[in-house]
Amino acid sequence: MLLSILSTAAAPAVPTDAPTRTAWRESLRLESTGDFVQAGALLTPLPRSYAVDFRLGWLHYLATNHAVAITHYRAALAAAPHSLEARLAILLPLLAHARFADAETTARAILHDHRHNHPATLRLAIALRLQGNLAEARRVLLRALPAHPSDPALLNELGHVHAAQKNLPAARDFYTQAFSLDPDNDPAFAQLTNPQLFRDLAESTGPFARPAPPPRPPSTLRLDLSTYGGYLAYQRAALKRHATLFGASGVLSHDPARVFEGGVDHIDIARRFLPHLRQTDATFAYANYFIPGLKLRLGGHYVATDDAPTDGGWSLFGSADYFFPQRFLAGAQLAYTRFTDFSPRLEIVQLTPRLSATLWRDLDRSLSADLRAHWIHLGEKVTAGRTDFFSIEPRLTLTWERCTLGLFGWAGNQSFALRNDGYTLFNLAERHLAGFGGDLRYALTPRAALALRYAREEFRELGAANTAAANSFLGTLAVSF
Repeated sequence: MLLSILSTAAAPAVPTDAPTRTAWRESLRLESTGDFVQAGALLTPLPRSYAVDFRLGWLHYLATNHAVAITHYRAALAAAPHSLEARLAILLPLLAHARFADAETTARAILHDHRHNHPATLRLAIALRLQGNLAEARRVLLRALPAHPSDPALLNELGHVHAAQKNLPAARDFYTQAFSLDPDNDPAFAQLTNPQLFRDLAESTGPFARPAPPPRPPSTLRLDLSTYGGYLAYQRAALKRHATLFGASGVLSHDPARVFEGGVDHIDIARRFLPHLRQTDATFAYANYFIPGLKLRLGGHYVATDDAPTDGGWSLFGSADYFFPQRFLAGAQLAYTRFTDFSPRLEIVQLTPRLSATLWRDLDRSLSADLRAHWIHLGEKVTAGRTDFFSIEPRLTLTWERCTLGLFGWAGNQSFALRNDGYTLFNLAERHLAGFGGDLRYALTPRAALALRYAREEFRELGAANTAAANSFLGTLAVSF
């Protein structure tokens, strides 16, 4: 750096007398120890020159005296108006001092004279991102990527931009590339160890797969709330006519490694020849991310219902999910359910392995797949004269900027199933045969999302000869604080 400064032909050099050389060397030594204030104080008495002001600008920037740093860099530019290094250097305190518009103007002026200057390109993108102009920041960075495909700083910034655009698969990919190229890359490591970066792969979902709000950077305390309401229309059912349902859930984290979840849901089913069946479900879970790349989760579900045999029923569940930064997740959930008032007492064990992966992605779009299998073992032959039920449940999710479209279905046999990561427990004596549906989520703001969902499920009621169907319509609003 010093040789570069001294070799600037159009600028006055540092005075070469012995006291000045001594002060300059001591300033360099103090900078190496982190004493930036004293390093600058030694140079302040020196006669003003390009080199002195340039170095004072750097030292004041390191000491976080950004306004003073800008003043010295401007003095250096006054002495050498065509100095590229000074024009690039002043961008640092401008950005640090939150003067993003000035930084953008300066960077664009540099690129007008030096079209492919990489530091100016990178700092222009930062200024654009910090002003919220994410689309333009991404275009600037992608134009530079072919010329600098292995620059960790460029890849990091692409990660920041895509994370701000809620394109988490692309953000993970750029952070992973940056960290692979530079294992000492602290910014990339910090992002890759942040569970919020993997929320689309490892998030908990409530009843009917209601989506979480767009992720926010980790903070001391974060609260995500979701509320939903919906309507169910039954076809060919012997008893059920229609139903209304509503509920709320929350996710609270004091730090990114520990997450507490909870939800309460209520459904009111209108029946033929019988009073309404009303039921309230409560769910609580705790998720732990202390081991990098591993999510451990424990929880419980409780049922309070007018259905006497299953009133007071409960489930305990636990899961382990391993998620890899290259868009891959594998795990399983084990659940135990008991209905004490059933005659005889009914105990159920359920195992649900899961595999997820991102199949395709580009700049602001991605396609991911999720596949779950369910094995349910009943302690008694309650439905269909069997104790074991098997089914498979695939899902495809397309993300396009603020929109997320999901298509899902399942086939096989289920009875007394625990679904949606423990939030939904089917407690009536029915055999479920298949289902399909879709959901659409739109991020209204960085802290709010709206989702609509339709699902159709076929089932057979206990003792019924025909197959019935339930069509559900659900709306969800999620906000983050």
